[in-house]
Amino acid sequence: MNADMDYMGLYSSLEMGLLTDDEIEDLVSNHVLLGHCTRCGKMKFLSDFDRSTTSARGIQNWCKECSLQRDREDWRKKSRKLYISRRRTRKANMSATLTILEWEHILDYYNHCCAYCGRSEQIAGKLTQDHVYPVSRGGGYTVINIVPACRVCNSQKNARTPEEAGMSLTRMPLVQTNMEL
Repeated sequence: MNADMDYMGLYSSLEMGLLTDDEIEDLVSNHVLLGHCTRCGKMKFLSDFDRSTTSARGIQNWCKECSLQRDREDWRKKSRKLYISRRRTRKANMSATLTILEWEHILDYYNHCCAYCGRSEQIAGKLTQDHVYPVSRGGGYTVINIVPACRVCNSQKNARTPEEAGMSLTRMPLVQTNMEL
C-alpha cells in the first residue's frame, strides 16, 4: 500500500476489498481508525458508524448503511402490521355471515367464473372472494356482497365499487332468499 494514498483512495480500496489482512493490520497499528460492522461483516472507517454512548468502543455495532437498511425493513414490517391490524378491526366490527357452503353456492351461481371478466377458474386460476362494496367502507362478508373474482380483476378493482373502477358484473350478485344448499 502506498504511504501517500489519500483518504478517498484508502476508502475505495477498503470498500472494494482490495486490501489484504496484513494491510488492514498495518492501518490499525498506525492508528487509522477502523471498525467492523457485525451485520455486513465489512471493515469500515469509524466515520461510517454512528456514535454510541452505551458501547465500550463508542460506536454502534452496525455501520450507517446497514442501520439505514434495517430501519427501512422495520418500517415495511410496521406498515404491514398496521394494515393487518386495521383490517382485522374492520372485519371484527362487520357482519360476517358467509359460510363455506354459501361460498360454494356463489361459485356455482357464477359457473366458477370471474364475476367481472367471465374467465373460468381453469383459465384465470383460483378465484378469490371479492367484496362488491369494499370492506374499507363497511361492506360485510355476506352473500349479497361477495362475488368470485380472478386475481387480476380483484386487484384492479381494489377498494372501489365496480362502478368507480369502471367494471361491470356479468350477473347481479346472488340474493340471499331461501338458497338451496
